[in-house]
Amino acid sequence: MTITDRSLPPSDRYCLILSEQLSKDGFILKQKKFERLFEYGKQVIDLSFISTFGFIHGVEFYYHIIFDNAEKVFKKLFGKHWTNWTVNDQVGNMFKYLYDESTNTYTDKSLNDAAVPFFKDIYPKVVSLTSRFKRYEQLNFEYNQYPSRTIDIVPSNRFERRILMGLLLTKQFEPNKYEERKREYLQKFEQFDPFQREQQRQDIYDGIKILDSMI
Repeated sequence: MTITDRSLPPSDRYCLILSEQLSKDGFILKQKKFERLFEYGKQVIDLSFISTFGFIHGVEFYYHIIFDNAEKVFKKLFGKHWTNWTVNDQVGNMFKYLYDESTNTYTDKSLNDAAVPFFKDIYPKVVSLTSRFKRYEQLNFEYNQYPSRTIDIVPSNRFERRILMGLLLTKQFEPNKYEERKREYLQKFEQFDPFQREQQRQDIYDGIKILDSMI
């Protein structure tokens, strides 16, 4: 069991408990986030604590993978940078009191017990995503070969970002398939939620004009 400093906020103590194991895999704790560099960018485990009247009763876990060069080119081409998460997934949530319900205090035992579901059920998803998105070739494959599967792990309400990044990757890695994929993406776009579709239509068509002009 990891012993923590009781003078620290309970969320900080919980992160320190997770950090003891995550640091062995190269993650560094920074302001309730765990960051790790890899060959093409950065991987981030992000925690959001859920509390009522000051008592933490749940944690949401997100995993972001940032491919630096892809994001730099995306920002340069399209200006808007809604997020720099090339891959984003809510890998899980845990609805469990972090405090001891019998005493209403945060003990090392209650905080360590709350870390168990993370390593049992949530961290394996982080490991799986990491293995799927290690290289640009994999990123292109996941975005463009399995778009229905990948739509859930890119900011899913940002259809325009998802489509333009997919086409940008196609331009880079499979330019001969660009026109075909462009048609497919535009057809799929018409099947998206009507309200979001009309909000994002102009951004998509403006972005495609930029991509069309690239040699």
